[in-house]
Amino acid sequence: MKHFIGIDVASEVCAVTAMSNSGQVLLQCMAKTEANELKTAVKSVSKPRIVVFEKCCQAAWLYSIFEPLCEDIIVCNPKKNKDLSGHSKSDKSDSYNLAERARGGHLSRVWHGCEELHILRERLKLYEQLTKESTSLKNKIKAVFRGRGITVGDGIYTADKRVELVKSLPFDAQRERVLCSGELLDEVSKRREKAKLALVEAARKHPRFDRLMEIPQIGEISAASIIATVGSAERFRTRKQFWSYCGFAVVTHETGQFAIDDFGRIKQKDRKIRTRGLVRQYNRQLKYIFKNAAVKLCSQDWMEQYEKLRSNGVSVENAKLTIARKISAVALKILKTGEHYDEKLVFSSK
Repeated sequence: MKHFIGIDVASEVCAVTAMSNSGQVLLQCMAKTEANELKTAVKSVSKPRIVVFEKCCQAAWLYSIFEPLCEDIIVCNPKKNKDLSGHSKSDKSDSYNLAERARGGHLSRVWHGCEELHILRERLKLYEQLTKESTSLKNKIKAVFRGRGITVGDGIYTADKRVELVKSLPFDAQRERVLCSGELLDEVSKRREKAKLALVEAARKHPRFDRLMEIPQIGEISAASIIATVGSAERFRTRKQFWSYCGFAVVTHETGQFAIDDFGRIKQKDRKIRTRGLVRQYNRQLKYIFKNAAVKLCSQDWMEQYEKLRSNGVSVENAKLTIARKISAVALKILKTGEHYDEKLVFSSK
């Protein structure tokens, strides 16, 4: 008999509820968010154990400490799980609901695995953090000049030109603000460059890194991001599953699809499928990478294929979506097989 252990994770104290396969509550307690206490709570339930908790900042840590103790771990999607919640909410009720929904198979999993990529993922997070900080500082510096109706170029981001450009500001406080933000930007830029080198160095150890670099418009940072984000390519059985993960799958909305014809037989209505755009839950990083690459490919390396789609009556948006799907499928194939990129195989009709 399976035992489902729902854990409502918080920064200090977690609520734990264990439930049998028949719905009987076996355990309901509070435990400190510490490895030893959580392990003790889980071990108090007999095997087979299935631990359930929502995706959060502690998810990777919890997955690593529970993996040796349990037969299965379900890290569920908190957005989808929220739709199943009732009106009342508490820590104990949340842990109970997690165990109950896992028992009924109503939870959507969030993948966790590939511990060997832990260093690469941490390097990627650091690089992204410094990139966001750098962009934020640049916007704040430009905002000071824009607020006074002064146009400055990218020279304001360099220390030498910044000293001259701040003289156009009328107030000392504004000049001091820009110079202080500029010093922070210089420091962040130096650290960002070091983080970039460390990220690329860690990514080069992966056997698929050089193969991904062969794809047009996929550079070092993009290849490292794809490896760190995808992890195990085998978890995507088909390219359509990968398209959905990248945000390239089309959402359809159909109702009343069948009718009775003149002979009294049930027949599907002959009408165009109603679409509702692309999926709304996807990996934003992968979509950004493949979407940007597709836009550049449409005007450069794969322009011929893009023009062929347009000549066949495909809209601009759908043509670019097709190119984005193609490049994501190529990346998935390389991650799975490790083969070299060959444009003749990508476009077999050429």
